[in-house]
Parts: sequence; structure tokens; C-alpha cells
Amino acid sequence: MRILLVEDEIELAKNTAKFLREHDFDVDLAESVSIAWASLREIDYSIVLLDRRLPDGDGLSLIVKAQSMTELPRFLVLSALGDVDDRVAGLDSGAGDYIVKPFEPKELLARIRAMLRIPRSSNQARAEIGGLEYDRAGRLFRVNGKIFDLRRREFVILELLVTKPEQIVRRSEIIDRVYGFDEPPLSNALASHLSRIRKRLKETDAGLYIKTARGLGYMLTEDTDG
Repeated sequence: MRILLVEDEIELAKNTAKFLREHDFDVDLAESVSIAWASLREIDYSIVLLDRRLPDGDGLSLIVKAQSMTELPRFLVLSALGDVDDRVAGLDSGAGDYIVKPFEPKELLARIRAMLRIPRSSNQARAEIGGLEYDRAGRLFRVNGKIFDLRRREFVILELLVTKPEQIVRRSEIIDRVYGFDEPPLSNALASHLSRIRKRLKETDAGLYIKTARGLGYMLTEDTDG
């Protein structure tokens, strides 16, 4: 497995790369967004470990750039920016996980292995199902040609579901994407979000429904019952 480590703290980068190589990963280093972007365009990495405070900008901008790629890399953010809003911004941008510095190498290794068990997503500029269209580049939903607005967390849930249409998305995956690892939701929060999304889809005649697969997760599918 080949990893791209985007980190401008030289000693941290070297030590992290050494540790991962000792655990049978091939690791390339990049110290800026621009260098990392050039590397991503040339090499198919299994996972990208990404700092945020880089010399040429916020590392999250690399995740945004990567949305134009056919095969999306997995992103794991490693950052000293550890407030709830920072972690939410990272996960909302498309990162699969977010670890606050300083971190334990063993935990990083476990998080990497967990991410590698999740299949990578193939990308298209637009995703469509029923009357719903999702513009990846603009992060914008339309239903039957009209802008479809949602609250932030509901947007993230639908964004995840629409990129895997007619597939069951695990409940744990949705919670991790929406809330992060250190911000557990209230017991009924996810159900409330899904209820509002379902209501909006019905109100706008999107021709879609979110099915519940008990004990597994949720699926966005065309509503054949009208």
C-alpha cells in the first residue's frame, strides 16, 4: 500500500514515515499543497495523510481539488487544529477521518487500517438519481432543476448517500462523517436528520426515498411507490 504524507514539519514527517515503512507501507512525502497535488496527479495513492497548516494554504484545499479526480483518494487529516469546528470542517470537506496532534503512532496505524477496509469511491462531475442532481465541484444539490437547500448536517448525510446510490451506507459511516469521532450525537439526532431529508425529498417530488436497513444502515433509492 502506498501512502502520501503531506507534512511540512520535517522531523514529524520523517518519524511518521519511518514508523509506517516499518509496518510495510510505502510512503512518499510532500511539504505543501502544490507538491501534494502534483503527486496525486501522477500516482494512485491508497491513502493521503494530510496536515492542515501548510506553507501554501490549508491542507483541506487538497481534498477539494481531489474531487475532480476519477478515483477519489482516502484522506486522513493530521492537524493541531483540534476544536470541534475544525474537525467538523475537515470531515465535511471529504476527509474520512481526523486525528488531532500530537497523536500516538499506534492509533494512527489503526485508523489507517480501518480506512483501508472501506472501498474507495469512484467520482463523476455530477451524480444523479431520480430527480436529484449533485454537483460535486460546487457542492450543490438540485431537484428537478431547482436548488435544493438543506441544513449543514443533513446536506452531509445526503451527500454521502447520493455518492452511493442503491447501496447500503453503514450507520456508523454516516455518524463518523457527520459528527466526527469525538462528538457523539444525541440518541435520536440521526433519525431526526433523516426524517427531515425524507420530508424535503417528498415535498419537492424528487422521486426518491431513504430506506432503512435495520441493523445495517440506510439506502437512497428511487421511490417506485410514488
